[in-house]
Amino acid sequence: MELKDIWRSVVHIRDENDEITAVQVPIDMWRFLIDTVQAMEDREAARARLARLRARQSADAVQDDE
Repeated sequence: MELKDIWRSVVHIRDENDEITAVQVPIDMWRFLIDTVQAMEDREAARARLARLRARQSADAVQDDE
């Protein structure tokens, strides 16, 4: 499943002025979206932890050299 599949499955609910007031997303598509966002957040958190670890290791290496 791809994001374009989700986009195609969305139903826009419009008011009398033709403004979108709500959207309907099939539950399986919604779950895929939530899982995808969670995976993206997990990857970002892992990158941040790795960056902190590398910075700490670099600082420790500089202190060991002194």
